[in-house]
Amino acid sequence: MTGIVFKLEPGPVWFSGDDGIFDEAFEDSPFNKEDRALIEFLIKPISRDEYRGLEAKFTKKKKVANTRAGMQQFIEEIDEQGRSDEFFENQLLEWRGILGEDYEPLPCNSENKQIIGNYYPGLQMAIIGASTIAAMRQQEVVGEVEKNLPNSQNGISEEKEK
Repeated sequence: MTGIVFKLEPGPVWFSGDDGIFDEAFEDSPFNKEDRALIEFLIKPISRDEYRGLEAKFTKKKKVANTRAGMQQFIEEIDEQGRSDEFFENQLLEWRGILGEDYEPLPCNSENKQIIGNYYPGLQMAIIGASTIAAMRQQEVVGEVEKNLPNSQNGISEEKEK
């Protein structure tokens, strides 16, 4: 058998700092769109399973008394900050164009992500949005490719020998 194999799993996507999704993140910064075009972020698309895992990890059910009904009920408390912090840490894989005080490229590591995230709090939400957009775009592309492959099964197209 001969054939072509396509790997149709979503991979990371580069976003430019001047993309509209980052407008709010940098609205109070001294950077204009031209400056922001020099910054890029490598974002990992989030899968449904990863998102559900984060939701479960940072959601706690708490039992409270309902005095009107005379019974207890459960309410969910979500640690929004913890969830955002972990999402930011996991989905932001790399950046380019962010410099330290010495004007050298600043490494994209946990410590620097926290500093940048604290300095630009809207950046976390922008990264979450970019990760979701990247996942949706890749699902659309994968769906189109799979639809157009002859004899397609799970992203593999086989051409039978004649």
